[in-house]
Amino acid sequence: MNTLRDHHFDTVQAVAIGGCPNHCPYCIGRQNLQTGGIEALNLAQPESEEKLARALAYTREILGCGSLTLTGRIADPLASPKYLEVLGRALKRSDETFPQIQVQSSGITWSQTKLDTLKDLGVSVFALSTTDMFSSANNARINRTPERLAVDLDQLAKAIKLSDFTLRLCVNLSDIYNDTSYANMFARAQELQANQITFRTLQVSGAPDSPESQWIAGHQYADPDLVGLTTFAKQAGREIGPLSDGFVAYDVGSVSVAVDPNCLAREGDNTYAKNYVILDQDGELRTSWAEADKDSSRIEMNDKEE
Repeated sequence: MNTLRDHHFDTVQAVAIGGCPNHCPYCIGRQNLQTGGIEALNLAQPESEEKLARALAYTREILGCGSLTLTGRIADPLASPKYLEVLGRALKRSDETFPQIQVQSSGITWSQTKLDTLKDLGVSVFALSTTDMFSSANNARINRTPERLAVDLDQLAKAIKLSDFTLRLCVNLSDIYNDTSYANMFARAQELQANQITFRTLQVSGAPDSPESQWIAGHQYADPDLVGLTTFAKQAGREIGPLSDGFVAYDVGSVSVAVDPNCLAREGDNTYAKNYVILDQDGELRTSWAEADKDSSRIEMNDKEE
């Protein structure tokens, strides 16, 4: 049984219910798929909205979460409009809200109407996940995006900024960047008018023989510990200060950066190594992404902090 004693969660990561037309070869969600896994809420049922509202309130009032992130297992929030609609109603059930709400998305199926919907939800940060930040065409090719849904990164970044979101570029690092300098990556981020950039090394977190795990093993980034990034940030930027997770943020030009070389890895011992809690697709709160841990990592919402 999980205990919440002496642990503080900063963020709740809300798992979208819907779909994702991408089929990214490194998808963390597909790596961890289990037979008879986590059944999603039926969003057509009023009870789903009530369950989401209760869980959101619990994360704020009991767990102390001050921020909300809209993310997914194998669903992209932007490609899950019904979920955004129900989540929006759940959030409005309380007078209290989260000081910061962000969305993590590849931008798939984006439109100005969907950006406006995010604004109405209170989203202030758009974390744009990219596989190739330099080429929209190659980004779509690697992500196996249907041609009709291919995202023009420059056009989307411009729309995000015009809609007054903070733009955070999330760069999923693979061997396509092995001959690219960090200086060029930051220059591209400035070109896209990004406020922040996050570099993420890809991790094998599911079955080692899965197609996703094999793709990751065959496309490793040359600087997996991001030593070169840290050196570059220190030399080219100025230190902003430590973050709550222990990492140090730097400002490089007009772009801030904080590095988590293991942010997509599974927490093997399930001891709250991360500072976030997961609001899963079944409306339950968990501390682990691994579907195999769905019962042992579930938080009983009648628990009280001691």
